Amino acid sequence: KSQSVQAMGVRRSQIQEEKQMLQKEMARMDEAIQKELEQISTAHRTKQRKIREAQLKADREHAQRVDKWNEDRKEAIKSRLDDLQRRSSQAEAASRPPWFQIAASNEHRGQPQAQ
Repeated sequence: KSQSVQAMGVRRSQIQEEKQMLQKEMARMDEAIQKELEQISTAHRTKQRKIREAQLKADREHAQRVDKWNEDRKEAIKSRLDDLQRRSSQAEAASRPPWFQIAASNEHRGQPQAQ
């Protein structure tokens, strides 16, 4: 009977040791999993940051292209408008009778217009 009790004690002791070893192994695995999760999380954050930075850069470059296009367009319109005004003035001057051109020229010099 005492052998049986002693055997049970030895068996319990072995089970306890095995249980402790398994708990330690689980703790090591949990730690390894946690470290891996942290690395994945860090890599993901880094990737997301790089994506955001690339998107911001693309947005800035696009805005610069749009600004340049708008500026070029504004210059082209201004140039066209100046050209139209110049041609309009020339056409108006050419359509006036010669005496009107002389009278306008005299007014600019401060001479009164002849009636």
